[in-house]
Amino acid sequence: MALFGTKEWYFFTPRDRKYPNGSRPNRVTGNGYWKATEADKPIKSKSVQDITVGIKKALVFYAGNGLKGIKTNWIMHEYRLPIFKEQVGLLLLQVMLVTSAAVASADVTSSICCK
Repeated sequence: MALFGTKEWYFFTPRDRKYPNGSRPNRVTGNGYWKATEADKPIKSKSVQDITVGIKKALVFYAGNGLKGIKTNWIMHEYRLPIFKEQVGLLLLQVMLVTSAAVASADVTSSICCK
């Protein structure tokens, strides 16, 4: 449940596929689409070295269709377990509306680690 006035929202959702037998995720919505902005980043364990406990992907929302999409200030961080890279599994989504001041500051979510 998202609260009015908060700056970020968290959702659990199943990973949706674009094609029934494929591994490509479906990130199309009724008003636009989510586009990945960078490569997957591993989330490492602090207590055990060289153990990846999760994967983080950053996405930006584009309004409109794929050919004439307009970039918006909505960003999403997608977190998943590494064993579900190609399979259907649950995702944790962090959705934020970014202002110009927030873009200039450091990304606090990039330093997330698990103990």
